Amino acid sequence: MTDTHTLLRVLSDAGVVDQLTEESARQYFAVQDKGWSAPAAPQPKQPLYLDSLSLIYLHTVGLLDAVVGSFVDVYIHADAEEDAFALIERDHDTAEIQRVIDQIRGPILKAYDAGKIIFGPRWPQADESGYASNMSTLHLLGDLLGSDAVVFDDRALNKEPFLTDSTGRRARIVTSLDIIEELHARGLLSAADRRNCRHRLRIAGCCLMPLDAGEIRSAAQRSGQHLSPEFRAIRDSIDLPRVAEIPLFPAEIPWFMTIDSAVKTALVENWNKESDPQKAAAVADAIYSIYPTAEESGNRKERPASVRWTFFPTMTVIGTICCCRWPARSRLQTISAKN
Repeated sequence: MTDTHTLLRVLSDAGVVDQLTEESARQYFAVQDKGWSAPAAPQPKQPLYLDSLSLIYLHTVGLLDAVVGSFVDVYIHADAEEDAFALIERDHDTAEIQRVIDQIRGPILKAYDAGKIIFGPRWPQADESGYASNMSTLHLLGDLLGSDAVVFDDRALNKEPFLTDSTGRRARIVTSLDIIEELHARGLLSAADRRNCRHRLRIAGCCLMPLDAGEIRSAAQRSGQHLSPEFRAIRDSIDLPRVAEIPLFPAEIPWFMTIDSAVKTALVENWNKESDPQKAAAVADAIYSIYPTAEESGNRKERPASVRWTFFPTMTVIGTICCCRWPARSRLQTISAKN
């Protein structure tokens, strides 16, 4: 067994440490590690074991690379391996974040050079608060620069249909979903691109996402032995608000109805358009598995009675019976599949 002082001397004798590094390490070890009275001198051809403390010391003074490069076999504790993987993962995450930031900066810079982007002024009262000075939303709220619409994905803001700035300018509030639908309506996004954009919003954790029958059928048909990534994202997108207790009914009834209606429409279209009964049954089972119930999606009983929606489950059942027109062939196939 040896100490860091002796290990530093071995590295110095091997000529792998420059003078500045050696002096810095010696000063550091003099403070952090008193050393042993009779340590053994390790040989580069013999295995070397580093405990967690030695690993930290060597890394701090910049000697870890020299030790690993000089000794044939270097062993460390398993806990250090977990820390190393955590650091590697953090580096990967940092690189990914930087890549995304660069992807955002590029189009903004090009649009700015083309005169399509205007950088708004600072909110006059922002300088009074260091916290508020870095919030871009407050700067936008201070002066809309004559904009006809503003994009807010923040649920605290996008619940309102309009926004008024300090100058009295009123603009419509839209979300990323509205932008996607507008681009699709203008023919700039294909149906597949639209589904992909909405899928990416779901996996990003966008809450209370609407849903249409085409998305459900496309995702269900891509599922085989295992659910497709798109179908899992749809399922999780429906479950996430309920688990987080986000929906407040009756205010969120429109969101629930888009899910309810989309699932029913997807079931009807599946039986009408799929000629293979076995495949239709499998797809129908997958679609039905994400069907939300009013009791699970609504407010918890602990919430005030004024915001609960005790009437809605009954109204949903009545609406389903009155509005759904199941073709005879689909009805028979459904009964056969269920049996």
